[in-house]
Amino acid sequence: MGFCMGFRQAWICFFFTLLLIPGLGVQASVPRNKGVGVVLGEPTGLTAKFWNSQDRAVDAGIAFSFDRFVFLYSDYLFHFKSISGIRPYAGIGGGLLISSGNKKGRYFDEQDGAFGLGVRIPLGAEWFIPDAPFGIFAELVPGIGLVPGTYGFFQGGVGARFYLE
Repeated sequence: MGFCMGFRQAWICFFFTLLLIPGLGVQASVPRNKGVGVVLGEPTGLTAKFWNSQDRAVDAGIAFSFDRFVFLYSDYLFHFKSISGIRPYAGIGGGLLISSGNKKGRYFDEQDGAFGLGVRIPLGAEWFIPDAPFGIFAELVPGIGLVPGTYGFFQGGVGARFYLE
């Protein structure tokens, strides 16, 4: 649950991505109900999304650094009406950071445990490529760490998913 980029740079990247997406095509519906893909940013890793209905979904992900940590997260997402083919969303979720014990870094020291737990509030948007089972998304995720101590964190990324079924 780190802070990879500055707050201002994250917002600029997020809005720049949203400005580029509408020119690529328009489609408001969900192409399929299960998606798998990658997310680049903080965290960088694998992502999955499972739609419960036309406006609700659960996403989950795993990110890792081989010698430092594994980060697992899941969020419940509420999607809003499409704006120029983009489906904005907001949600609530949680994250679990498990340290390898090596190079514990900013969230762990020798007296802290080997894991961290926090609450995430994802704010983002997804664009579904017309006539293709792909979605491209961007999100910003403020949050609060609860274990091993209370601290604020900020995550964000861009990614793509391939939708199955």
